[in-house]
Amino acid sequence: MKKGIVSSKFQEPKLKNLEPKKISDSDTLENLSYGIYQDSRIHRDFQEEEIDSVIFQNIHFQDCTFERVEWIDVLFDNCDLSNLHFDNNLFTRVIFKNCKMMGTTFVDASFENVKWSSCNASYSNFASSIFSNGWIEKSNFNDTNFSMIKIHQFLLEDVTLRNSEWLETSLKDIDFSKADISSCHFDLSSVKGMIIDSSQAMFLVGMLDVKVKE
Repeated sequence: MKKGIVSSKFQEPKLKNLEPKKISDSDTLENLSYGIYQDSRIHRDFQEEEIDSVIFQNIHFQDCTFERVEWIDVLFDNCDLSNLHFDNNLFTRVIFKNCKMMGTTFVDASFENVKWSSCNASYSNFASSIFSNGWIEKSNFNDTNFSMIKIHQFLLEDVTLRNSEWLETSLKDIDFSKADISSCHFDLSSVKGMIIDSSQAMFLVGMLDVKVKE
């Protein structure tokens, strides 16, 4: 898959005419919509809410849980999202930039036009999630679980995926040639049709216990 195919279709968050606000001015997650929040902490639990048109800059989400929250047109810039639970959340036109997301769970989540740039998402869990027109660049996704996901139109560029799991997941036409897949765990059905370079081919051959005769 060529970069232009994804990037030309990728929809950036719609974040025009937003004004700075204070976290203390909002009592619910829904009230956080349509604003810019900077240099603060959020320590709350939210359920079945919608957050729309927001920029979070240097925000530490501390011990929060988000149940069935819908995120639309959101930028997370230099935020700490580590060890949080975003299970069953919906993300539409969202960018994670320079974020810490170690140990964060996104089980059964849905991602449409979502980009991760310069993020550390090691040990995160995306099992059973859906990805459409996504983009990961210059990020660390080592030891991450991508099992049983559905993925379509996805760009991986300068990404480390070492020791991550891709089981029961169709990777047909997904280009891994610019990703580090050392020690990744794939099953035979998942790798069918995936795109790799020649150096990665030897790793996959060895992983599938195939012997190459010299």
